[in-house]
Amino acid sequence: GRREITGALAPNEEQRSVSSFPLPEGLESGRYRVVGLIDPRQQLPDSRRDNDRQASDWLVVSYDLAVTSVTAEPFPDGSRITVTDAIVNHGWRPAPGRVVINYYLAEDQAAALPGNAIGRRVIEGGLVPGASSTESTQLSLPDGAFRQRWRLLARATAEGASSQTPAGGDANPADNARATDSWVSAGI
Repeated sequence: GRREITGALAPNEEQRSVSSFPLPEGLESGRYRVVGLIDPRQQLPDSRRDNDRQASDWLVVSYDLAVTSVTAEPFPDGSRITVTDAIVNHGWRPAPGRVVINYYLAEDQAAALPGNAIGRRVIEGGLVPGASSTESTQLSLPDGAFRQRWRLLARATAEGASSQTPAGGDANPADNARATDSWVSAGI
């Protein structure tokens, strides 16, 4: 894209603006920088040419799944829980394939290993940028879980993601998982 400055700038004067440009057609998911360049053909008199260009911080063009909330309510008999979670795609691209939310019981987030999943839900067709999904799911608890206190962890991933892009395609994998805010006990 391009923007033009009208009129002259006084010495040391700065002009700021916010500009929106569409991403180029066919741009692959990945990491990019936006470069601002003044007078690319060097047609204007300028005492210094070494300050005519500035690059942005890295811009990750991809999807960005985030678990924004998760709660767990035990059934009175202690055998099941109702999990309610909210997932959103904060990214610039659709999350490909299916979005899978796996649920884990853990004493803390670090203890929730992939092999310890107690259930999952699936969002078919992925999530487009800005879209969210909130749903409740009933899960059976493993034997003995009703006698313990635990946190429920929800972790979202896109099954159609390419391993060739950062974090399997997710722009910010740190927000893919969220635990319940308080300890949950299904004990009677």
